[in-house]
Order: sequence, then structure tokens, then C-alpha cells
Amino acid sequence: MISHFPTIAAVVVILLCITDQCTAQDTDCSALASAGNCSFYDCLSTKFSCGRRDYPLFRGRRYCRRFMRQSESFTTAGQAWITNVHKCLMQSIVNSALYSNANTHCSEFGNLEFENRPKCYIDNGFCTNIFLSPQCQNLNQIENRIFHDYKKSNWSRTLINQIKTTTASCPSQISTFLNDASQCDRPDTSLVSVIQNYLDCTARAFDFIILLDASGSVTAQNFEIMKNFVANMLSNFTIGPNDTRVGVIRFADTPSIVIQLGSINTYSQLATAVRSIPYTGGFTYTNLALDLLTTAFATARVSEGVPRVVAVLTDGLSTVPSATIQSAQAVHNDKINVFSFGIGSGVSNAELVAIASDGQQGVFTISGFSSNTFQAVLIQLRVSTCASPTESETGKEIATTLPKGSSRLLQYVFPSMGMTLKIDITVGNLVVRGSFNVQNPDVLTQDFSVMSNGNDIDYFISPQLYIQSTTDDDDDDDDDDDDGSRKKRQTSMPNVYFSVAGLNDINSFALNTTFGDTTSPIPDCSGLCKFKLLKMTSQGTDNCSVLASAGNCSFYDCLHKKFNCDPKDYPLRRGKRYCLRYIKESSCFTTAGQAWITSVRRCLMQAIVSNDTLYNNANTDCSHFEAFAVASRPQCYIDNGFCTDIFLSPQCQNLNCIRNRIYPGKKSWDKQSLNQIKTTTAQCSSQISTFLYAQQCNRADYPFVSAIQDYLNCTARAFDFIILLDASGSVTAQNFEIMKNFVANMLSNFTIGPNDTRVGVIRFASSPSVVIPLGSINTYSQLATAIRGISYTQGGTNTAAALDLLSTAFATARVSEGIPRVAAVFTDGMSNNAAATVQSAQAVHNDKINVFSFGIGSGASRTELVAIASNGQQGCIDTITSFNLCM
Repeated sequence: MISHFPTIAAVVVILLCITDQCTAQDTDCSALASAGNCSFYDCLSTKFSCGRRDYPLFRGRRYCRRFMRQSESFTTAGQAWITNVHKCLMQSIVNSALYSNANTHCSEFGNLEFENRPKCYIDNGFCTNIFLSPQCQNLNQIENRIFHDYKKSNWSRTLINQIKTTTASCPSQISTFLNDASQCDRPDTSLVSVIQNYLDCTARAFDFIILLDASGSVTAQNFEIMKNFVANMLSNFTIGPNDTRVGVIRFADTPSIVIQLGSINTYSQLATAVRSIPYTGGFTYTNLALDLLTTAFATARVSEGVPRVVAVLTDGLSTVPSATIQSAQAVHNDKINVFSFGIGSGVSNAELVAIASDGQQGVFTISGFSSNTFQAVLIQLRVSTCASPTESETGKEIATTLPKGSSRLLQYVFPSMGMTLKIDITVGNLVVRGSFNVQNPDVLTQDFSVMSNGNDIDYFISPQLYIQSTTDDDDDDDDDDDDGSRKKRQTSMPNVYFSVAGLNDINSFALNTTFGDTTSPIPDCSGLCKFKLLKMTSQGTDNCSVLASAGNCSFYDCLHKKFNCDPKDYPLRRGKRYCLRYIKESSCFTTAGQAWITSVRRCLMQAIVSNDTLYNNANTDCSHFEAFAVASRPQCYIDNGFCTDIFLSPQCQNLNCIRNRIYPGKKSWDKQSLNQIKTTTAQCSSQISTFLYAQQCNRADYPFVSAIQDYLNCTARAFDFIILLDASGSVTAQNFEIMKNFVANMLSNFTIGPNDTRVGVIRFASSPSVVIPLGSINTYSQLATAIRGISYTQGGTNTAAALDLLSTAFATARVSEGIPRVAAVFTDGMSNNAAATVQSAQAVHNDKINVFSFGIGSGASRTELVAIASNGQQGCIDTITSFNLCM
């Protein structure tokens, strides 16, 4: 029975195609296209005599059917989007010149549809119905139901990347998505997570020069608007000598460098300088401005792999178009990535395309200087610049330092004999994700990845890997009649793209590439090496440091003998036992987890050896080693990759191995160790939200994972929270704005409401005042707006009076309901009366209010901060070095 055909004409068309009565000349698939029916691709295949592995059947029909079969998992709006996108894609083929040309090659339909997908997505509600679907439902379904085979299917990886990049065309929704995505179910490998990383690119460094058209046609008024929008755009980047550096060229009759690249290292100063650039008037000699880029980029960090990016903002045709095109080509040849902006109706699109490095894809046209359109395009520019890789050459070294979360995007021509990636790491750990197709590879679109795990990287990228990664895999659940053959995707100039990301706080390295396989063999400790190690362990020497350096469990035997410990003392009872247990059960862990075990084992042993008070004191009691080892573990865990390799291991594998294989019993030591693992997760601030919203682990089967989730996830717990904001003179108005933004952003992590967390704010300087009564605002959006609207006062720092006001501010607290009262004190300096502050803090503690203290800047008294916090040192947040870090 034939179903889902809305018209008799559609039924007739498909019947004719099935019985092979259609030819390329007389088959009309337009009715099926209008209906958005997947059989359109059968009709198209017949019309153009395509093979089963040509686009219409192999890709078009397959993914159309997959979307239709899984549509019920989408929201109602998402289902409508699927239907409308199908119609749009099919009709784009029917309405194209390809459809009416009997000589069209079947592969051309794939290229056409791929190019049309972003527009079909956007025109049919992608930004509101897919990008912003409740709980990110539709994005999750696209990943898990539609492109679930991304690990083996290059086409799925390509389409996932296209979904990701299409989100940049939703400028009005990006900030909402970034704020709300934390509520979504998003494991570390989710589409939601990679979209967040793609859009929120403030941590990526690049050298950025902006060319501002100050010619007569712009007018002084519009030049002011242009400068304001550029200044606002730059607020989306981290400005600094080791982050993004900015320069500005103003051009009209002649160009001039009005802001030298990297000469201003804070956003506030940069924005002021940009807004202060005077207007000149005159002609539009864009070519001269482009020629000046060589000089402007003289101090660029090319040797560090930092990309050079240019944005040309102009409102009209240049005075000498031919010279502009010639100058633009020279810039492109120098591997500088250029984007062009045409503002208004007088601009030449052909010239903009010639200026942009990627042709039309690098062109942004704006009808005028209105804020909405200008801001939308600036957001797209921000995302595009962040995704720009730096072109490099095989054999050219790149040496740099990356902070945690920052990355370098590199592009190489892939040689036919393959290439070896060599990275010498002096500090930190790296993960490298590679792709032969995607310029900004992530965990979903990567063709391969390699992690350092405490070692240097020496990795061969073989021609076989290239072939495998760029070959279509037709092992699919949609078509039972595939014969398993594979078809090589045509690629003209093969490139390989790397995303090199830092995992530790500081990551310094030197990266190089070589032609062919030049990897070094891994040495095996056997023969004489093993004999020496055995001999060393059997000597019972007092010097256990060599064993500690090797991370050998016999270290504890050595320690036991050195200090004449009892077998029930820590070295043998706890140290050796659990050391051997970790080794025995290491196969349960991931590869990264196994490396973590080795590194932590070595770290704990070396911590003992390096402690002179313990290790070099003959009178040390053996019980002291246990207390010291327990105190040392969190640091050793964190320093060796706990947050990424244990806390976020796939399917919570490593956490489950720790619970089920290492500490499976009910003994106090096992329970104490598990509790320490649990509390250590609180130090993984960058990974907590990813962990909390990962649903890959079965909570019923994995009680330890559940316990960690309950420990970390306080968004569902209600409490009464009052924030004390220092508005004294030393803070300054600008930093007070930054402090308010920080607090507003922090509160987005809690569920705000009358039955959930309620918030109040006290502002203090010479005197305190309750500026937001507790629980008076019951939605986060209104609360954030109110906080950002708090005015700055100046004055002294009367912290004592602010603490005294807490009893009044908490008058409506829900103590009788068992809801805790929590206060957070934010200050940048020592209070006016330290003794009074300590006395007031003690009164608050006696009233069983839990207080945390935040010291911002170098002027804060740590002694006073500890006295303010309820739990002393544990409740004192480590001093934030500057207000910039609170952004």
C-alpha cells in the first residue's frame, strides 16, 4: 500500500518511476518535492539514471528517511521544521538549472543540497525551533537519532559541523542559548557542548586588525556608529598580550595605523581608544589600507601559531577597484584571513568578494547602520574569526603557551606519504583533534585525536587514515540492500586541520610536523633494565626516592623498612595494598585513566620523599605517613588530569572502576577514600556542569556517580542567599560594574523562585543598605537585571555594618522549613575597622548563617577574609587577582 501521498498526481508519478516508465526527459519529480516526500530521491535517481551510491539514494533518501523515522522524538515545532526543510531542499533542486539539464552528474545534486542546507534551515525556523528548543531537545535528537553514526560516517560528521556553524546565523538567539544551555542534558561529547565551545570563543587568541573606512560617503555620524559597534564587538574577546591583540587602520585618502597591534592590553582601554578615533573624510583608497597590513602585522605571533585576521569595514566602492583587488590578493598570499563588510547600498559585492579570503563566505553585507543588522553581522564575524585556522608548513615549528581551555587551530597540506605530528611539551597536557574536512574539529567532527597524558606527542597520520576518514561508509540501518562497497570522496587539495587545546592551567609546547612516519619506538623496560629494578627493590635501601620516581609499589616496602614500621602501619596496610590494587585493576580504566593511575602513584610517593620533615626525620612515626598521604591526594589527583580523565571519562567508566574495583568494601578507609574522590570533584569547576548534565551513566547501577551528582548539583536545593557587594571608593565604578556582572552570571547556576533559591543583596561602603530584599524577585532574568542596575556609591569599607545588617535582611528566611541561610561577601580591600568586622562575623556565625568571603585584588586582607568565612580557610575563596578575572 502506498501512503503519505497528498495528491493523486504524486501517486501516479511514483508508480511510473517504480515501473521504470520514467525517463530523464519526461519524469517530473516536482510534486514529490512540493510534498517533501522522501520518494523524491527515488524519482530523481531514475530521472538522471543515478547509481545506488550516488547522492540521491545514498545520501538524499537515506537521511530524509532517517529524519522522518525519528521525527516523533522532536518537539512539535521541530517536526514541522523537518517537513519544511525537506520541501525546501527538494524544491531547491527542482528549481535549479541542474534539474532541467539532462547532462547533470548525480554528484552535483549533493553539492547543491549541501550549499542550500543552511538557508533552508534558517528560513524554516532553525533559530527558534531547533537552536532554542526546550532543554535542547531537538539538538540532542539531531546528534543522537539523526547523526548517531558520526564516528564512522564522514557525511554525518560534515552535517553535524554544518548544524554547528549554522548557529552563527542566529545572532539574536546566541546569548540566550549560551545562558540556557547549562540546563540541557549535555555530556562532554554532545552537540550542545561543541556548539557552546564554537560560539563562546573568548578564550581563543588571534592577532586582529580592523580597517575602518573614514571616507566622505560614510559621514561623521555613521563613523561614530561604526566605531561603537566595533568597540562592542571586541567585548566578546579576551584582550591581552597573551590573548587576542587588536590594531586599527583608518583609511580614506591615505591610511594610518591609529592603534598599533597589541599596544593596548585591556578591553576598557581599547574600547576607549577605538571610540576616540577621529573622522577624516576623503576618498576610499582601500588598496593602500590593505598594503599597510604588512607593516601593521610586523609584530604578529605567527611563530606561535596565532592566526592573523583582518576585518575591512567600508560603505562604498573603492576609488581604484583594480588596485584593491591586486592588494587583496597579496594579503591572501601572505596567509592573512580577511573578512569584508559592505555597509549600505553603494558597495560593490564583487569587490567585497575579492577582498575576502574565502570569497562570498567571508562577505558580510549590511543594508545600513541600524543597530540590529550591524550587531547581527558582528556576532557572525566574531564566530568566524575564532574558527579561522592558521596555515602552516610541514617542518615549520610553532612554539607557544596556552592557558586551560584555549586552543590553536592549524592547517597543513596533507602529503601523500602522510605526516608525523611531534609536540614537545614542557608544561601541562594537550589534546589534539584532527580532521581532513572540518577546519575547527571538535569531539563530534574529528577524524582522529591524540592526548598527551603527561608525555610528548609523537603521532603518525597515515595515508590510510586519510582514506578511511574521507571515505563514505554505507553500513547503515536505513538500507538493507547495500552491498558494503565503499566509495572514495573526491578531494582536490587535501588538507589536515588540527585543534590543539590546553588541558592544564598552563600548557607550554613546541609543535612540529615531518613528512612520512618519523615516530620514535617506545622503549620497553626489559632485560637489564628490569634486572636493575628488581635488584634495587630487593636491597631494602634507606633511599626510596628512585622507587618513588618510578612509581613502583615496592616504595612502600622500602618505606616500611626505613622507618621500622609495623605491618599494620600505613606503608604496608594502606599504601602498598591500594597501590597494588590500582595496578591489578588498571585494565578496567580507560587509557587516560591508566596514565592517571601511574602519575598519581608517582606523585604520592614523591610527595613523601620530598617532605624533609617526614622523610628525613628518623623519629617520624609511621602513622604520620597516612595523614600526609590523605592530605596530598587531592592535589596529586588534580595535577595529573583528574578533572578530564577521571571525572569526565566516557560512560563514567573510571569513576565506576574506582568504586567497584578499588574501594568496593564498607571499610572506613574505602568510605573515606571515596568521599575524598567525591569532594575533589568540586575543584573541577570547568567540568562540573558537563558532568551534571551527562545522562550516559545509569544512576541506579552506579551509586557513586549518583552520590557525586547529588553532592555537586545544588541547583535543585533551595536556600536563602544574601550577597554583600563592596561599593567603596577603592573598587571604582568600572570594577563595580564587573563585580555585578560576575554575580549576575553566577546566579544563573541556581533555580530562582519563591519555593527554590531566594536572593537578596546588600550594598555597602561607608554604610550598608538592602538594595534587593530577600525573595523580592522570583525569576533569574529579573534578578540579573536588578543586580546589574544597582548603583555605585563610593565611600569607606564598613564591612562590619554590612554583616550586622544580615539579621534584618534574613528576617523572612525560611529557617522553620530547614532551608539554610547563606551569605557571600565580595570586597576588594581591608575593612575600615578590622576588629569590628571580626566581631560582627562571629555574631553571624553564632546565628548559624553560612558565610563565604571573596577577596578581589591585592589589597584584601586574607586574615580578615578567613575570619569572615564560617569555615575559616575552607570558606575563604582564594583571592581573585584582579577584576578582569571576574568577567
